[in-house]
Amino acid sequence: MQENDKEKVEAQVFSVIKELLPFLYFVKNHPATLVEHKAKADAIQHIIQNIETIKTAKSWCIRFAIYNEKLIREPKEGLNRYDWRASLESGILSIEAERRFYPFSVKTLNYIYSFHYNFRTGRLSDAGDKPMNVFIEDVLKFKDYMSSKLPDIETEIEIFE
Repeated sequence: MQENDKEKVEAQVFSVIKELLPFLYFVKNHPATLVEHKAKADAIQHIIQNIETIKTAKSWCIRFAIYNEKLIREPKEGLNRYDWRASLESGILSIEAERRFYPFSVKTLNYIYSFHYNFRTGRLSDAGDKPMNVFIEDVLKFKDYMSSKLPDIETEIEIFE
C-alpha cells in the first residue's frame, strides 16, 4: 500500500475510533463496571480523542458482555454469550459485536459488527460496510438480549503499555 493510500485509510480508521466514545461512556457508566475499570476510562477517552497523534502507543480494551455464569461451568448447546468489544492492541484495532453459540468454534460465531485494521501493515480487514451506529445501537439495547438463560453482565476497561 502506498503511503498516500495508507494515510487516507488511517483517516477513516481514526474517524471510526472516535465514534467509539459513546461505547466507552456506556461501559464506564454501567453499574456492573468496577471502580478500578471506570478510573481507566478517562485515559482511554484521551487516547481516542487524540488518536491521530497517539496512534498505537498504548493498548486498550473496552468490553461489555451478557452471559450465564452457570453455562461457563456446564455449557449447553445454543446461544451462550453476547459480546461487544473494541480494542487496540499491538497495533491492531478490533471492533466486534458477536453472538457466541456452544459448542464454540469459528462456525458458531455470529458477527453483528466487525471492523479490523492493522496499523503496522496498513491492512484494513473490513471496508466499514456497516456504520459504527450499528455497533452502538446494538449494545445499547442489551436489555432486549438478557433473559433467564443469559442473566449476567461483565464489563472491562483496560489500558496497557
